[in-house]
This record gives sequence, C-alpha cells and structure tokens, in this order.
Amino acid sequence: MKTTRNQQLNNDSANCLCERLGKHYFYYSYNTEGIFTFLSSGITLILGYSLDEFLSHFSTYLTNSLENSKVAEYNRQTLAGNKQPAYPIELYRKDRSTCWLEINEYPIIDETGKVIAVDGIARDIDDNKKYEYALKHALERTKYQDILQAALDAADAGVFSYDVINDHTWWDNKSYDIFAVNPKTFQNNYDSWRKLIVSEDRAATEKKFSDALNSNLRRFEFEYRIHTNNNKIRWINVKAQITRNNKGQALWIDGLHLNITKTKELEIRLQESESRFRSLVEKSPDWIWEVDAEGCYTYTSPYIEHLLGYKPDEVIGQTFFSLMPGDERARLITIFQDYIKKQRVFSGIEHVNLHKNGNLVTLESNGSPIYNLDGQFMGYRGIHRDITVQAQTKKIIIEKEIAELANKSKSEFLANMSHELRTPMHAILSFSNFGIKKFNSAPPEKLLSYFNKINQSGERLLALLNDLLDLSKLEAGKLEFNFRLNELTFVLKKCIDEQEAQLNEKNLFIKTIYSEHNTQAEFDTVKISQVITNFLSNAIKFSEQGTTLSIVIKADKLFSDAGISKGLCLSITDQGIGIPDNELDTIFDKFIQSSKTKTGAGGTGLGLAICKEFIDAHHGRIWAEHNPQGGSIFSFVIPLQQPKKT
Repeated sequence: MKTTRNQQLNNDSANCLCERLGKHYFYYSYNTEGIFTFLSSGITLILGYSLDEFLSHFSTYLTNSLENSKVAEYNRQTLAGNKQPAYPIELYRKDRSTCWLEINEYPIIDETGKVIAVDGIARDIDDNKKYEYALKHALERTKYQDILQAALDAADAGVFSYDVINDHTWWDNKSYDIFAVNPKTFQNNYDSWRKLIVSEDRAATEKKFSDALNSNLRRFEFEYRIHTNNNKIRWINVKAQITRNNKGQALWIDGLHLNITKTKELEIRLQESESRFRSLVEKSPDWIWEVDAEGCYTYTSPYIEHLLGYKPDEVIGQTFFSLMPGDERARLITIFQDYIKKQRVFSGIEHVNLHKNGNLVTLESNGSPIYNLDGQFMGYRGIHRDITVQAQTKKIIIEKEIAELANKSKSEFLANMSHELRTPMHAILSFSNFGIKKFNSAPPEKLLSYFNKINQSGERLLALLNDLLDLSKLEAGKLEFNFRLNELTFVLKKCIDEQEAQLNEKNLFIKTIYSEHNTQAEFDTVKISQVITNFLSNAIKFSEQGTTLSIVIKADKLFSDAGISKGLCLSITDQGIGIPDNELDTIFDKFIQSSKTKTGAGGTGLGLAICKEFIDAHHGRIWAEHNPQGGSIFSFVIPLQQPKKT
C-alpha cells in the first residue's frame, strides 16, 4: 500500500511516542488484507522479531488461546469501519514463548467513507495476564497463603494480614522486598508501616485507612508513596478485605501490596509528554482548536487572540461558523454539512472571519474527526491558518483576470451582437426589397414565403431585443415580479410541451422524477418559465440524438442571514458536450459563453445571465455541475415562501 507523506509523519510521530513510553508499546498499521504495512521498533523489544520478519499476516503469530477466537470478528468489524474496544490477544514470540498484548485499533477512512487501512497500538500486558491467570488458578486451591503466593509469582505484589485488635502485622517476603525493609529488624505494627509513607502522603493515607476501618466497608483500595532505604520513591497500591464481627467492628485485614511504581512513572511520562505537546500547541503560530459533535468550540489555543482579537474563553461554546459574516456562514454550512454527515477529514478549506475590531481575516482550515474509546464520534480537531495576505494577492490576480476576461467577452459580445442584429435585419430588408420589386409579377406563394422569412427574422430580432431589455431592466431594478403560489410541475409541463417539436426532431426522451408530493412554491410563473425553457433549449441543443433528458423536482434547503429555509429544487440533466471545470461558475456571468458552445452555436451569452438574475430576484440559488455519465446538470432552488418585504 502506498504511504502518503502525512501517513509517514503520523507513523514517525507514533513511533517516537511509543519509544518514549518505553519497551511496553509498539505502533502498527495493516491493510485491508490484514498484511502489516508499518511497525514501530517496539515490536523487536516485545516479541523479538525484526521489522521485516513481522511484515506478514497477523494470524501467523496467534496462539491457540480461547480468547484469540474473537480476533477474527474484531478484525472484521474494524475493517467494516466500526470502532472496537480494546481487546487482548496472545502471540508467539520469536523464541516460541507466548506474550499477551492489549490491542487498540482504529479504522483509517478515506474521503469516500471507505476503510483503506487500520492503525493500532499494542501494549505488553504479559505480566498482568500472568498475574491474572496465576490468581485465577490459585483461587481454586484451598490454602489462602498458596493463593496469594501463586499471584506473587507472576506480579510485583505481596501479601499482608493485619490484626486490628492487637496491632500486629504479618507480611510475606515479597512485601518486605517491595518496602525494602529487613524482616528481622522491622517492627510488624501500624506505626512502623506509617513511618515508611512519604511525609506528604502520610496524613491522607492514614485518613483513608481509618475511614475504611470505621465504615461498613468489606473491601477498600487506595494508593500512596513510600521511601525506600536508598531514598527512592515507590508507589504502592493496597487492595484489602476487612473481616468484622457481628457488631461491624473490624477484626483483621487481609490484602495485597502492589508495587505500581512503573505504572505511575509511565503515567507521569505521559503527563509530561502531554504537557510538552500542549506547550507546543500554545506556542504554535496557528490557531489549534477542537469542536464537539454540535460544532461548538471546546478548546482553542491562545493564538486566536492574535489572529481574531478574542480570548479563548470568549469563543468556547460558540459554533465553528459564529465568527463568520452571514454570507460566508451560509456558504461554509453548506460545505461542511457533507463532511460532518460522513465524518470525513477536510483540508485546505478557505473562509473569511470577522476580527473583533471588524476587519476581515481569511483562514485556511484543516481538521480530522475525533472519537472516544467506544468509537463514538465526538467532534473535530484541527488548525486554522491565517492566509489573509495570500488570499488578497490571489483576489487581485483573479480580479485582474476577470477584468481582462470581461473586456474580451464584451468585445466578443459586441461583435456577436452586431452579427446577431445585422443578420435578421439584413434578411428583413432583403426579402422586403424582393417583395417590393416583384409584388406585381411574383406569384402569391412566393410573396408569402418572403413574408414568412421577414416574420421569422423579425421574431428573432424581437427575442434578442427582449433579452437586452430584460437585462437592462434587471440591472436598473425596474423589472416587476408577480410572486404567487404556483405549482412548479404545471409550469414544467407547459415548458416541455412548447419544446415538443425540438425534442421530436432529435428523438430525445424526457424522464421526470418528482420526489415530493407538494411541489408548490411562491414564484413568478413567467420568469421561472423563461428559466426552465432556457435550461431545456440548451439541453436539447447540445444533446446527442436519441439520448434522455432527466428532470428532477425535490425538496431542498436555502441558507441565508435569516437562517435556513425550505425550498424547491429543479434540475435538468443532459448527456451532451458538458462544461469545462473552470467555467462552471462563470457560465452565468453576463457576456460569457462556454468555450465548448460559443463557436458556431450562435447566441449572445445573455440567456443564463438573465436566468441567474431571475433566480436571485426569487432569493434562490442557481448553479451548474458535471453529469458523472457525461454532459451537464443545470439546477435552481427557490424558497417555498418569498421573504416578506420590510
């Protein structure tokens, strides 16, 4: 499997962390066939294999332990994208001895939601398992001392008993070793034990012990520190059971001393590591953040104050979009809906935010989903990077290119417009001159053909002038709209009927899909008819003979400063020549025609520009996209109810 640069960095980081945690951990990755693709060096310390020796199917190393029977199901669930709890497995070491590991695995999911690999961390729990098994087998034996001794053979733990009434303690040899005292000189009583406790812990430890004795508890557990004779600190975990008389008075205590120093040292190293990482985060020249599943900030690094002027506490609890202007907020909500729904990684998303002083700041965002140990989606963690200067430079370049394109388009428009005006006018003048010269001699059917051609040219000229008039009125804000509750399917049917001759001429088929029972909305039927007719005529013009046009009407949503509103969407999909990627947005601009259609196709490039103005006036949205099967999809969405005028 090919490893990307980001994966390599993640592997290097995991390898480094596992090496810092010591010889009890290693990090690994395997592909969907179960073949290991990455292993950290800890594998050699724990199992004895070199990295190259272990890079084969994991099942090769499984023992016949009963618990290993569950591994295949855990593996299947993880490769299906389901987060699994930690589970134990028993493997053969290179020397064919056995070792228990605790496995934590997470599926790696690409942008399509497909599992492409599995990452995991293995922890050496062999000593714990041996202790667990020893204790389990020991419990089947009859003598209490034998039970505890069997446990001590496999773990750093000692047995003790304490006669509460007579203040006398009995320790086994392991307990003396743990506390590093001489059994011949040590006084087996409460006071001798308490003196071994680190002075800072003594009062709290004595209180826990006293509270357990004076309560109704049968069992208790607590931790404390001791000083050994070489002035080293050890951590002790006590697990004990109290025997009481009928009045509840404590008579004696039996239990275990567990030396948990290594575990505590590991916890301390982890805390130190976390502290170092937090220090790096807080000093990072980027805004590092976390949001919950609702999109509200749960953590922001201090750099936000430099970036946007807000202190972290002012942002905690606000949404990911709350610092954006209204139009930008609506745009980003639309983009992120799909990422959040599929819990996908995102990167390189640019958006504008408001500084506390009112200035605009452009940020680039990268983020990854985060999950708890149960695999539950908890939110996102990521970075906002300030790219305001780069964005401004990019904007200047784009504006320059747009201005140059607009000038070029206007020149092309004027040339095309001159042609479009002259062609029908020339036809009108030519055929009228023929009629004038031959009205006495030409047969009536010839004169009629002249009049028909004059009429056709006049209609074409009138349509062109109407487009120009509509555009000028729209730009001047003088075009009136008659918003009423109308049935969109009725308007669509009428438009299809009007195009019947053109559809039949190219043997095209119409497939309509209405996913909503209610297809009513408030709109101007004349203007929306003009938009649908434009979509249809373009689809017919650029479709191949005998293909199908698909038309869908469905419910949709619109985002605005006022919030989210219900809408109705109409899409027309063709199987024609399509539109280049870099023209999907500009195709609706004035004077712009697609490079695939403007050569030899005629037209002035005003049709879609007028459609956009009409949809904007309906407070809707219009766009074009690629048809995956070839061709284009033109769509618009309008609100079910038009906003009330204020």
